[in-house]
Amino acid sequence: SSHQGNVVILGKSGLERHFVHPKKTSIFQLVIVQNKGLLISRCDDNSLYLWDLKEKEPFVKHKLEFQKEAPCLVSCPYESEWFYVGMEGGSVSVVHTNTLELSGCTIHWNKVVLPSSGSRRNRPGDVIAIEEN
Repeated sequence: SSHQGNVVILGKSGLERHFVHPKKTSIFQLVIVQNKGLLISRCDDNSLYLWDLKEKEPFVKHKLEFQKEAPCLVSCPYESEWFYVGMEGGSVSVVHTNTLELSGCTIHWNKVVLPSSGSRRNRPGDVIAIEEN
């Protein structure tokens, strides 16, 4: 990926896909949705793009724009209908894999961070990792 929105995917011998985002944007993260022929791109315009890679020419199926907080991490569990989006403020949103619709379920940082004795609870900052057990 590049700062101009260009994406090149290399696969087995002879398999190469090249496509460009509809809007020239920096791509921060690419996540392949395994066994579904989908790709999620996280870009500097605070948006997620869901690409369909099954066709000869990849195309954007859906776009999700975030208004309040910027996404900083996408984590897509294997064979799940949902994936997680970590935000710069420390919360995590749950998004449907096929539609990019928000589930309405948000894990708020202040509900999971234990207060230290006698100290203020400050925002933890960017989400840097998400693991599912």
